Amino acid sequence: MKRVIFLGSKHFGEKNDVGVLAKQSAAALQGQIDVTHCTFEDLLFTITEKQRSIIDTASGVDLAEADLVIAMNWYSTSQKSLRDLAFTVALYLQEHGVKFWNSEMILQRSTTKLSAMWQLRAADVPVPDTVFSLNHQAAAATWRNEQAIVKDIAGSRGRNNYLVHTHEELERLLADKPDTHVLVQQFIPNDYDVRVVCFGGEPRLVIKRQRQSDDTHLNNTSQGGQATLLSLEKLPPEIIERTKKICQLTGREMAGIDYLVANNGTDAYICLEVNAIPQLTSGSFTSEKYEQLSDTIRDTLGKD
Repeated sequence: MKRVIFLGSKHFGEKNDVGVLAKQSAAALQGQIDVTHCTFEDLLFTITEKQRSIIDTASGVDLAEADLVIAMNWYSTSQKSLRDLAFTVALYLQEHGVKFWNSEMILQRSTTKLSAMWQLRAADVPVPDTVFSLNHQAAAATWRNEQAIVKDIAGSRGRNNYLVHTHEELERLLADKPDTHVLVQQFIPNDYDVRVVCFGGEPRLVIKRQRQSDDTHLNNTSQGGQATLLSLEKLPPEIIERTKKICQLTGREMAGIDYLVANNGTDAYICLEVNAIPQLTSGSFTSEKYEQLSDTIRDTLGKD
C-alpha cells in the first residue's frame, strides 16, 4: 500500500494542522492509501559514514519509507526556524526518490551546520558522526559514546560549543537547553585545526589555529587560539582537491572551510564547517586576505 506522510510542527496551531489534514485525508481516501503524520520536533537525524537517516521517533517510521511527504509549517524565518531542517529532509527524500510537496523545499541554501553536514557526508567528505533532534531526549538516547561535542547548529566563533565526557553529562546539558537547536557530534582528539580561505572556488590561504590551554577543546582564535599562516604546500594534495569539491558542492566560491586534523594516528582532515563569510575584515591575517581576494578578482575578470 502506498504511504503518505504529512510533516509539520507541533507549535503551529490550528492553521494547517497536519494531524487534522492526515485524519481528513485518510477518511477521504477510504483506506486506499496509508496516511500518517509526524512533526519536525520528533525527527531524529543521523549522519555517519555508514548511515544517513531521518526517523520519526514517535512512530519509528523512516521518512524514506514514504511515497509522498507533504511538508508544512516550515516557512518561518524566525530564530527557531525549521527551514534548514526542511531543506535537509528534502535532500534525504530526493536521494531516495520520494516525492515531496512543495518541491520548493529543496530550492534553498544551507543555513546551518545540520544541512552542511548532510551535504558533505553525502558527497563522501569526512565529517564527525552527528545526530540531531529537537527532541533532546531522543538525541541523548541515540548517542552511544561517552564523550561528545554539543554545538549550536547556527553558532559561530566557538560560541555555545561544549565538550562533555559522560553520557550523564550529555543528558544534563541537553535538558538544560530544551529550546536550543544543537548537534551532538563525535569528539575527535586533535591538537589544532586549519581554516582554508577560498576565493573563486580555489584555496588561497591556510590558517592554522591552535588552542593554548588544556582548559578548552576549542581552537578558535576568538576563544584564545593562536593563529599561524601556513603555505598552501602544507596541505596534502587530496585536501586541496577536496576543498575545491566542497566549494563546488556548496556553491560558495568565497568560503572559509574548517578542518580538524585528527591526532589519533590517521592525521585525517575532518570537515567541521563551511563558512560563507570567513571573517574577511576581522580576525587574523586580514591584509593577506585582502591581497588574495584582490588577486583573485583580477584573475577572474582577466579571464572573461
